[in-house]
Amino acid sequence: MSFLSVIFGTQFVTTVRGFQYHYWTSEVTVDPESPTTADKVNVTVSFSFTTMPPLVEEFGNLTQVGNVFSVNVSIYDQRLALPIVYEARYTYHLGRLPAGSYQFKVYVNYTFEDFLLHWYWLEKTISFTVTPSPRAEFTYSPPYPGINATMTFDASDSKPGWNGTHIMPIVSFAWDFGDGTNTTQIDPIVEHTYTTAGDYAITLNVTDGQGLWNITSQIITVNLAEFSLVTLYKVHLDLDYWFGTGANLTVAFYTYDGEYQGNTTVWTGITPKRVVFSTNITHSQGKPIEIVNLVLTDNFGNILQTIITFVVHRSDLFGRTAQIAMRWPFALLAERITLFKELTAICRQWPYAPT
Repeated sequence: MSFLSVIFGTQFVTTVRGFQYHYWTSEVTVDPESPTTADKVNVTVSFSFTTMPPLVEEFGNLTQVGNVFSVNVSIYDQRLALPIVYEARYTYHLGRLPAGSYQFKVYVNYTFEDFLLHWYWLEKTISFTVTPSPRAEFTYSPPYPGINATMTFDASDSKPGWNGTHIMPIVSFAWDFGDGTNTTQIDPIVEHTYTTAGDYAITLNVTDGQGLWNITSQIITVNLAEFSLVTLYKVHLDLDYWFGTGANLTVAFYTYDGEYQGNTTVWTGITPKRVVFSTNITHSQGKPIEIVNLVLTDNFGNILQTIITFVVHRSDLFGRTAQIAMRWPFALLAERITLFKELTAICRQWPYAPT
């Protein structure tokens, strides 16, 4: 929730006991900050006194002349009292307002008494605008998405329009995902997947039943986390990722049946941080690679997030076989022995690898 607010009111007082500072502030807050005709507008007037205990004797009644609201506030300060911190506030409920520009005026009648009476008069105005349209709002998850991850965009908090007598529901949510993909639907929740890392401007346009619309945008960063097979025993990891939490990045190895085989820590540090590197990672036990997970953990080894899962498919095995075939004519005897062993392991893994 955001608020439109203004702070005013520094007062200096000279008394028979010498020159003294009397400091107080008042804040006028409009909620919500950018109201539409569908919102109920509230204005809160608050006072905080930091030296002596003046009393807000009265928050006056609300008056309205056209698009101008005004209130009178009476403050009485008896300087002879003991110093304390005193606060007072009152909220004026303006309700739903027609579209237009408005002012809210606060008139402060300040009476100060030591051995004589003193009067001060202050005025403050806060201006705000009410728009007739609905208001577009959305959230997204996960907060730090990677490529090929399913993202959820939720516009359920968008505000409907108002026709002067009735709420006008939102009838369409038009999304522009910033990658050339657009969709318009009735449901406020939509899913989308990005296949390329980078920054994307997400734009939402909501339209209500009377044809009025409102647009909002947010920029998201899609992170890069990608495995590729180097050999049957080694993968390559490209990472360009923003982490808001966590302390370690670990590569964990599994069989196709889900049996855990070990792990290798590839990064340790303090977050939040953008982590960027490109490296080869060999199976921690020297076995053929079947499934690899990149996981984010805390200092105690608890898994906070699985960043990416890489499964060695038959297409990966076929690609590696082609590489071995291309390398074979130029390989010396020692290398050919290594390549032959790898090729044999590929043949054993082929029946179990997913297509």
